[in-house]
Amino acid sequence: MALLDVKNLSISFGGLRAVDGFEMQIEKGELYGLIGPNGAGKTTVFNLLTGVYKPTEGIITLDGKDVTGKKKVSFAFLPGSNFDFSYFRFEK
Repeated sequence: MALLDVKNLSISFGGLRAVDGFEMQIEKGELYGLIGPNGAGKTTVFNLLTGVYKPTEGIITLDGKDVTGKKKVSFAFLPGSNFDFSYFRFEK
């Protein structure tokens, strides 16, 4: 069983399908990068994985638990210089 398993992840904003059927499986100890041109949906996928956005379709499981759309998922993230932190809630 994959540590992170993403199946058929999709999201639409109005009539725009920003991510359509994204899938990935990451096993424990593996390291992945997500690359692509500007506008390809990399940040949107990350926001779906971390619960900033709730997907229109699909499921995200982390260590066998459904975390789809949940905000309490821990991921490391190094934002770009123009990142808008207003999407996140910070706790001590």
